[in-house]
Amino acid sequence: MLPPRQGAVWAGISIAAAAAIMLLGGPDFGTSTYSASFTVRFVITAILISFGMFWSEVALRRYQEETAAQKAATQAESARLKAENLALKTLNEAMPGFGAEHQEQRIDSLTKDVINTRTALTNALNEANRLRAELAAERQAREALQEQDGVDVKDAAVGYLVRVTKRKPRYVTKPERARDAALAAVRAGAGRAEVLAVVPVGVARRGAEWRGSAPQTKGD
Repeated sequence: MLPPRQGAVWAGISIAAAAAIMLLGGPDFGTSTYSASFTVRFVITAILISFGMFWSEVALRRYQEETAAQKAATQAESARLKAENLALKTLNEAMPGFGAEHQEQRIDSLTKDVINTRTALTNALNEANRLRAELAAERQAREALQEQDGVDVKDAAVGYLVRVTKRKPRYVTKPERARDAALAAVRAGAGRAEVLAVVPVGVARRGAEWRGSAPQTKGD
């Protein structure tokens, strides 16, 4: 088959020649003369048929070109995948440590590390929350004591806690000993030492009885 452009040219020439013969032909040429309306209908029909054939040829050529391009792309992708598989196989044979089994073991190890880290962070967070709650309770108790006018903490306290960073709290009964213990801890290298007064707020007795006691003031 001719290319679409050449086919269209030859179809146009053929239709023009046929129309001329139909209009100019006569008994002198051994043919009959056709009417103008018939010739017009013939030309229109021939043009439609030629256009349909032309468009079919163009669509066929486009389809063939797209198919060839897709086939070439598929072949190129297949060649690339084969090359990558061959390179990976060669690498696995040369370095067994990079094999699938080694990768699975490494992933399992990393997963365990992540789980352990998450557990440690959770424990640290719980410890921080516990310390925050203790500090809040101490702050509330200190504020409650401050709100009571005329309360002498030294008179109400029954003992003192010496709390040093990273050490077990120590209980003493005299404020002077508590002060000396805190100063000694700081001189020994502790970053901070606190002295907390132990003030009774109530007594639990046998029989599930609870009797509250208020701190004694200087005026009592």
